[in-house]
Amino acid sequence: MGMQELTLTEIQHKLRAEQDEFALFLFSPLCGTCQVTHRMLDIVLQMEPELPVYKGNLNLMSQLSDVWQITSIPCIVILKNGNLVTKFTRMESVERLLSALRPMLPKYR
Repeated sequence: MGMQELTLTEIQHKLRAEQDEFALFLFSPLCGTCQVTHRMLDIVLQMEPELPVYKGNLNLMSQLSDVWQITSIPCIVILKNGNLVTKFTRMESVERLLSALRPMLPKYR
């Protein structure tokens, strides 16, 4: 199944409605590093399929880069209660992604 891609409108709605944490992978389709990160996230989601991870094409939602001060991609932002909790751009390994995303799961809290 993979990550669901959200539009800007869907992201804005999720930010207003979502009470729990979720991660948003911001990418550009022509970015090679983004493609590698996408493959690593696919592996992460195979290991932890209940992780709330979505993706968004930053080319189609540049206002987010201004609001969240996104200066490079790939970027993963973690949001909770509609607010930016953290963002990271160094996707060194599947293990690094797992350690950054697993705290969103109830069983790791």
